[in-house]
Amino acid sequence: MPYFVDIHHHVIYGVDDGARTEADMQAMLKKAYDDGIRAIVTTPHVTPGVHRFDWERFDRHFEKAQHFCASEGMKLQLYRGCEILYTEATCDFLQEERIPTLAGTENVLVEFSPDTAFKVINRAVDAILCSGYTPVIAHMERYMCLVRKPGLVKKLKDNYRLKLQVNCGTVINSKGFFLDRFVRNVFENEYVDAIGTDAHNVSSRPVQMKAAYAQLVKKWGEDYANRLTNGSVLEEG
Repeated sequence: MPYFVDIHHHVIYGVDDGARTEADMQAMLKKAYDDGIRAIVTTPHVTPGVHRFDWERFDRHFEKAQHFCASEGMKLQLYRGCEILYTEATCDFLQEERIPTLAGTENVLVEFSPDTAFKVINRAVDAILCSGYTPVIAHMERYMCLVRKPGLVKKLKDNYRLKLQVNCGTVINSKGFFLDRFVRNVFENEYVDAIGTDAHNVSSRPVQMKAAYAQLVKKWGEDYANRLTNGSVLEEG
């Protein structure tokens, strides 16, 4: 079983709806390590221009996470990042370096409300690219405009240099006829560029990378499964 890179993980405590306490964070880090994850891009929720994010606290707690991994002898590499709920201020914040990209690359993890119209997503993708960054659309299976019309995914991939992420839980568990059909379509066409745990805790929203990887290998082959889990989505250019 290979080792994994997780680009979507809410492990830093006390900054969003992920880990609540330092003990929670430590438990999540252990769980990730036991699941075969060897690198995590920590991605707290941020909403540029709407809610103030405490980056000073994030940095302090990030360093505590690094120290904990070292003290436990876990060779688990941590990187800074964030999951951006797209707003009109997003591109300004990126260009002013007020929010981090994924592990210092040109890639930025961006999400939308589930009912966001396709034209809004399309416009956001274009704006981010024009600002010099590559959007990585978080848990793309949540957006009803895409689920209802899978052809729009092809349109995005044909028209833009963007990347798409799906959550591990979606790979593992059936979500009903229409969503399962959508998921099968995007993987069969290799539109997906990465899976991520989107872990928030060790109970209701835990890491499931190993189980998801097994399903990917079974359904779509080892080569594609490796590309989806080895951090290649972070490559630039």
